[in-house]
Amino acid sequence: MDNKEKIIRDVVHGYITIDNLTEKLINTYNFQRLKDIRQLTAQHVYPSATHNRFEHSLGVMYLAVQAFEALRPRLEKKGKTSEELRSLGLHFKIAALLHDVGHAPFSHLGEKFFPPQEAINDAIQKQLREIDYEKDMVDIFSSDASKHELMSCYVILTKFYPILTRQFAKEKVSLDIELICRAIVGKTYEDTDKRWAENIIIQLLNSSTIDMDKLDYLMRDAHMTGSSVPTIDSHRLLKNIQINEKTHS
Repeated sequence: MDNKEKIIRDVVHGYITIDNLTEKLINTYNFQRLKDIRQLTAQHVYPSATHNRFEHSLGVMYLAVQAFEALRPRLEKKGKTSEELRSLGLHFKIAALLHDVGHAPFSHLGEKFFPPQEAINDAIQKQLREIDYEKDMVDIFSSDASKHELMSCYVILTKFYPILTRQFAKEKVSLDIELICRAIVGKTYEDTDKRWAENIIIQLLNSSTIDMDKLDYLMRDAHMTGSSVPTIDSHRLLKNIQINEKTHS
């Protein structure tokens, strides 16, 4: 019964499957609070746009799963083993689900009340030392990441890390917290020859072009505001994802 999946219906994407790991993360206070943070702050103009960061996060997770399943055969052709694919897919899914857990009340409007970026970076480094994390991750958090992205990494390290450690162990997958944080802030690895597959999922979550975060809020915001914009066929779009043979992106 512990592995029984649940199915919910999303207004934008339809049915979304919730597995045991996802449910444990969703049922935490730090994820449930996203129900109280609106995705948009334009209710005076669009009174029906009452959607929140909770449903957006579920939508991004759904799109990440769909994108990875479309990529799977292409990654297999490039030599990735089933174990490597399982790990990549799980990290991508969790990063997508938790990418907004650091949002402040009133969404981006509340971001100005966060501490300075240097203070958030210092708090992250302190937490990394407390969990005895061996790798140096300074370059990730000294990037041009927004404050809410940095706060998402901080919340994951302080509130979700124990859950992730236990659940990944049950899944028999080594937890790579660095990969999750890199995906959230959009910081790719410099070693493109070795970590090209990881860089692909990082770019699929947070990049300067289209990514799963943007794709969900473009679709969701348009639906909830009733704006007359071209319909995005996410299923067709994701099924046509290709890997650039020259840049591995």
